[in-house]
Formats: sequence, structure tokens, C-alpha cells
Amino acid sequence: MKDKSQKRVENIAKAYDSIEAAECYFSSGVNRLYDLQFKTVVSILKSLHIPNQGTKALDIGCSGGRYTNTLVSMGMDAIGIDTGIKPLIYASKKLDASFIRANVIKLPFKEKRFGLILCINLLHHFEDEALEEVLEEISNVIKPGGIFIFDVKNKMNPIMWYKYKKEDSVEFTLKARTIREMTKHIEKYGFEVIKKKGILFPIALFAPFVVVFTRKDGI
Repeated sequence: MKDKSQKRVENIAKAYDSIEAAECYFSSGVNRLYDLQFKTVVSILKSLHIPNQGTKALDIGCSGGRYTNTLVSMGMDAIGIDTGIKPLIYASKKLDASFIRANVIKLPFKEKRFGLILCINLLHHFEDEALEEVLEEISNVIKPGGIFIFDVKNKMNPIMWYKYKKEDSVEFTLKARTIREMTKHIEKYGFEVIKKKGILFPIALFAPFVVVFTRKDGI
């Protein structure tokens, strides 16, 4: 990763390294968008009928551990990772789950370890070059046939396009992408889209936020 991209990643990590951020991401009723995303992810997870019991799962950018906790409650052997120390302390004290400080740019796990990887509210903070590095890391640690779940801040929505274009800066990346653009990125690493669901808008193509479920190729 180039120095400029690395600096942006460090700035973003600092921005979310607080107990307040962890509480906001964890607690229901604090942020309507986060609640809708959470309900959508859980609903689709259940509909896919994944053999949860014992499935090794990874929650990247776990913050307060809301998704990690849910994966554990579904019977998965889940680990949450984050670059922020304070959110990890918050999660570890509150939940009976495993949390590790780690960076998605260099995941500290063996190849083909996880059957499910979740990455919500994170990928829009990476420029294309850094995103490619992230996807390569995820591709390395997920099993063939594994499920990779992420969200897209949709550039096809005019409000999202304008907001992120205005607020993106040399110090803090906010990258809106179309579903097609994101699909091209993930297909390079052997992922196929199996389901997508728009948030706050019924048609995924123009929804401001879209949750995407993909499957890694192979058996």
C-alpha cells in the first residue's frame, strides 16, 4: 500500500477508536441505518441455511461486537477483529466471544480458515488500490465455497454520490461505488454474488446502501 493510502487507513482507525463509536455500532435504537443493516444481514443469513454449528466465522471491523455476538449465538465459532483498542475492550467486557486487534490489510490467520467472513461499514474507507489488497487478504483466508458478506455505499444513488464525493478527502476516504464496480473487484478474487438487498430503498440498484452476499469459488 502506498504511504498516502496507509495514512488514510490510520486516520480512519483513529476516528472510530472510542467507546462511543463501539456503543453506537452495538446498541439497537441508536442509529436506524445500523439497525436496518443488522436486521437485513441476520435475515438473509438465516435464509441461506448455512450449517452454522462450528462454522469458523470472521467479523472484520467488529467495533463493539454486535455481529460477532450474533454469529456466536447462531452456533458459529466467531472471531471479531478491529484496529481500535477501545472498541475491543468494550466488546471483550460485554460479550462472551473472541476479539483480536488486527488489520484487514494483513490478516493474522492461516489460509482457507473461515467458512464465513463479514465486513460491514468498512470497505468504503479504502481507495481502489487498498481495496484490492483487502480483498486479496480475505480471499486467502476464506474456504472454497465460503460466504463473504459486505455492504456497498451505492454511487447510483444521487444523494450518496454527492455526499461521499463532497466529504472524501486526502486524509479520510469515503468511496461510493456502484454494485457493478464492486462486483468487478470481488470477481477478481473468485467471489460470485448470490444475493443483494437494498437498505432504505426497495430497489437495490438505486438504494443508498446495499448488503451483498457472495460465495467463494471452489468446493
